[in-house]
Amino acid sequence: MNQVHETERKGLNGKSVASFILGILSIVIVIIPVIGAVLGIVGVILGMIGLKEVKRDNREGKNLAIAGVIFSIIGIVFSICWVVIAYMTFTSTIST
Repeated sequence: MNQVHETERKGLNGKSVASFILGILSIVIVIIPVIGAVLGIVGVILGMIGLKEVKRDNREGKNLAIAGVIFSIIGIVFSICWVVIAYMTFTSTIST
């Protein structure tokens, strides 16, 4: 009577969770651009690996991996913008 379904989930993917956390941290720590960018890059890599593992192993965490990749990309973009704005501000201050 109790049949085990083959589509049963195996649990939450750890790389997806790590990507999500690193993505959020990369946005929060944007004030230090190097650290924010590094966290964002690692978050994107872990998110992509997590997405592949979720699909391959039929595990949970697809939405976390997608959100982690998006947050990580936003953190990288914010870090780049912070560096560009700081460069433009300091070069215009020095030239005047």
